[in-house]
Amino acid sequence: MGLETTGTPSGRSARCGAARTPTAIITFRGLAEQASLGRRIRVVGEVDFGTTDADWHEWQRYEAVINSAFAASPLWGLCVMSTALPEPVLTAVRRTHPQLLGAAGRAANPDYVDP
Repeated sequence: MGLETTGTPSGRSARCGAARTPTAIITFRGLAEQASLGRRIRVVGEVDFGTTDADWHEWQRYEAVINSAFAASPLWGLCVMSTALPEPVLTAVRRTHPQLLGAAGRAANPDYVDP
């Protein structure tokens, strides 16, 4: 997994390249521990769906709980993916992300299913 962190006037930013779920969780925990009091860390993630059905199901489980798992942490995340992905993947994305970012900006996702 590639991980790039930078300091900015408003805090730290991190960009995580495609990563398997255990690596991502460990990395995010480490970033949260490094956050200065009162500061947030922004994480932009490229989603790695894997190459097998088992990988895809692992990703779905991860996405379903990651928001709850890090809710109290100073992390702010943005998952970046193409709208040209297969419909079953996009359906899973809509179910596992409480907010979506579109042309009109960030909005509550009516398709989100709270784990």
